[in-house]
Amino acid sequence: MKNILSIFTLLFVLLLQSSSVLAADTDNTKTKATTGEAKAALKAESQANKAEMKALKAESKAKLKSDKAEAKADNKALRADNKTAGQSMRININSASAKELAMLKGVGASKAQAIVDYRKQHGQFTSIDDLLKVKGIGPKIIDSNRNLLSL
Repeated sequence: MKNILSIFTLLFVLLLQSSSVLAADTDNTKTKATTGEAKAALKAESQANKAEMKALKAESKAKLKSDKAEAKADNKALRADNKTAGQSMRININSASAKELAMLKGVGASKAQAIVDYRKQHGQFTSIDDLLKVKGIGPKIIDSNRNLLSL
């Protein structure tokens, strides 16, 4: 009888162990299913993100191309305006203020003031080349601005 009881106890213990193994297998199966679903969801999300990035890249390229074309057209218009302005806008060196003279290429505030001071001390300029008499004004400055200067 003791042996039978021992056998039943042993069987009972084995039964308990096998049911906990079955429960663990069920949990593992659930975990595997959940992990598989998560992997599939991540893969789908990754593919969606890639597609979105591709669309954004194409949109960005198109916008850049459009902006470049617009800038090119704007530059062309500005060059035409500057050409027209250069023909009509001239600076009279005998009446221009220091501020106006400072707009010339290579002439800053101090050189512009030197031109005004020279003019006050020596009278009006008789030629554009008379600017060479002003300290700090050289042939390069006169040549680069000759088309804008007048008497």
